[in-house]
Amino acid sequence: MSAIDFHVHVGESLYGGGLGVAELLERMERLEIERAVVIAPKPPGYCLEPENRRLRELAEARPDRFVAFCRVDPWQRERAVAEAASCLAGAGAMAGLFLHPWEEGFAANDPVVDPVVEVARRARKPVMIAGGHARVSLAPQVAALVGRFPDVTFVVTSGGQINISGVALGEARRLFLEHPNTVLETSGIYRLDFIEDMAGEIGAARIVFGSDAPRFDQELELRRVQWAHRSDEDREAFARGTARRLLGVDSSQ
Repeated sequence: MSAIDFHVHVGESLYGGGLGVAELLERMERLEIERAVVIAPKPPGYCLEPENRRLRELAEARPDRFVAFCRVDPWQRERAVAEAASCLAGAGAMAGLFLHPWEEGFAANDPVVDPVVEVARRARKPVMIAGGHARVSLAPQVAALVGRFPDVTFVVTSGGQINISGVALGEARRLFLEHPNTVLETSGIYRLDFIEDMAGEIGAARIVFGSDAPRFDQELELRRVQWAHRSDEDREAFARGTARRLLGVDSSQ
C-alpha cells in the first residue's frame, strides 16, 4: 500500500538535527510513500520567509513528490498575514497553512491567530495546527479556534493530544466529534486503538497519516496506520485517500 505523508519538516532546525531532501526521497522510495507535505522547521535564523520560498520552489520542481505548506508566526501580525497571502496565492501557490503554537509561543485560541487563518479561509486552503501541547494547543483551545472558522478545514496533528490518557483524551475526542471541519492527523499516536476507535466515530475520511518526521520515525508512523484493525478501505483512506482529497490530488496522479 503506497501512502502520502501529510506532515514532514524539511530543512535545518533551530533545535538541532534536520532532514534533507535527498534523505527524505530515499526514505520515501523505501517506504513506498508517493508524496510528502513538506513544511519548514523553526529555522536557526528565526526567519520563515526564506524557508517557505525554498519549499515552494521544491514543490514546483518536483510536484510528483512534494506538496508545500506555508509556515507563519502569528505574532508577526501584518508580516505574517502578508507572508500567508503571498504563499497561498498565484502560480505555484502553496497548498495550505501550518501553525505551531508550541514553537512560536502562542495559544491556539488567541485572537492573534485569526488574521492568518482568515487568509487561508479566503484562499480556500486547509490549516494544519500542531495539537496537544500543554497551555497552547490543548483540544479545548483548538476547538475554540476551529469553532470561529467553521468553513476552514483544520488538520490537527497528533490527534489533538499527546499523552493519550485522562481528560486530554476525552477532550480530543470531543474536539473531533463536535467540529466536522477537523481532520485527525496521526503522528505520535502510540495507542493504535485511539485511531481505530476514532475511525468508527468520525469516519476514516477524516483521518490522515502524517509522520512529523524527523521528530518521529517515518516508518513506524506509517506502519501504525497500515496495521490498524480496520477495513482495507479505511486503511487506504488513512494512508492516502484523505490526503488526496485534502490536497485535490486525483487518484490517477
